[in-house]
Amino acid sequence: MPHEEAFSLAVKEKRYFYAYSLLKNYPQLQNTHSFLDMQKAYTTAFSQAKELLNAGKKGEAELLLEPFANIKEKRPYIELLLHHKEMRERFIKAMEEQNHTEAYIMTQKLPLLCYLPLYASLESAMEQLLKDAQKQLFAMEFEAVQNSLEKLKEASYKPQEIKKIQKYLRSTKELHKLYEAGEFVRCYELIDANHLLTQEFLLVELLQNHWQKLIKKAEVLAQNGEFYELKELFGDLIFTESRQSVIRTLFCMSFWSKIEESLQKRDFDIVQKLLYTYLESFGYDSKVRELISHYEEKSKEKLAIIYGYKEPAFSAWRDSVLFKPRS
Repeated sequence: MPHEEAFSLAVKEKRYFYAYSLLKNYPQLQNTHSFLDMQKAYTTAFSQAKELLNAGKKGEAELLLEPFANIKEKRPYIELLLHHKEMRERFIKAMEEQNHTEAYIMTQKLPLLCYLPLYASLESAMEQLLKDAQKQLFAMEFEAVQNSLEKLKEASYKPQEIKKIQKYLRSTKELHKLYEAGEFVRCYELIDANHLLTQEFLLVELLQNHWQKLIKKAEVLAQNGEFYELKELFGDLIFTESRQSVIRTLFCMSFWSKIEESLQKRDFDIVQKLLYTYLESFGYDSKVRELISHYEEKSKEKLAIIYGYKEPAFSAWRDSVLFKPRS
């Protein structure tokens, strides 16, 4: 074919710039012997140029590589060899010693180094360092993650990712400090307020698992109407503002269950006391309205709602008679 003949002739005459131009239009030329001959010519010239440079014969090295100097694909490698030999060698040495931070800093100073085959290994190593920092963060290995971040910051590798990890680190350190101090109410409030603290973090997972177990136990106690036992189960956690709605509902349920149980036993005096305590603590909701109706129907008495009754504040239940020591 005409283009194959033109390509073969260009290679023989060392008109490599024209040969590469043909390659762009006819990629199938890479499967020819002429292409292999051209690649071999480049590899040989490059190796010989290295030797000439080591012998201090830069002019001869330039002359040897001149046929390839205008080829876009080869230009960065030739420029590195001819004009940045020392930096190139330092980069290779840093990679051999696995000093990836130093090697990456060099690529920032001399982007031509990114054309070297070793750069793919460097990029992979830096990405692994970033992943290690994330794993160390989730495991709350604070010293290790700090060391990883220092290396990444020194190399200016993905600064936005570093800032993100630093934000997570501040949050997890704050949580860990509260946990160590035994301030569990503030632990849960911080988890609920800070969207960064997900269950990917070991301590967050631990706290959330504890909470789920607590709620399961609380649900059983609430269904059995055991509100004093419910109080003992939660302890100071009843003051967790961010979870007040869930806790309050469980205490409401414990009252409903106790009132229904007492109605079945026809213990109307106890029912009456429970209803008044409920109204004072939780307010006049649809469920208690239903329970009052059942009480009045069974006892044949009207429950006297005090004139001027005011709905209690949402958090008033925690200050009610329920939380006074049992006599």
